[in-house]
Amino acid sequence: CRVPGSSGINAEYGVTPDPVRASLNYWSADFSAASNIIFSNGRLDPWHAGGVLTDVNPTVKAIMINDGAHHLDLRGSHPEDPKSVIIARKQEVALIKQWLAEGRAKKNRFDF
Repeated sequence: CRVPGSSGINAEYGVTPDPVRASLNYWSADFSAASNIIFSNGRLDPWHAGGVLTDVNPTVKAIMINDGAHHLDLRGSHPEDPKSVIIARKQEVALIKQWLAEGRAKKNRFDF
């Protein structure tokens, strides 16, 4: 796989970037066995194009933040936060609270 602009990397380090191998080794689009994950993406962040942009299943959720940039929803709140960031934070908190409650209920349930 040829990566644009990789000739300098190859010349200097003797390697050619391989995005397919990187995705196989470090991440994947297959989240079939995953649960309780939130992928938040800021539309102003150019990296969002490589993110998970749609819900994978009921517990692997994607939240798109129209006025957000890189990790803005994970930072402390600020009076000038865009409304979309405030809404995303509320969604994230609600999902985490739901998952914690479900986990506690399973822990306290006796299955015989």
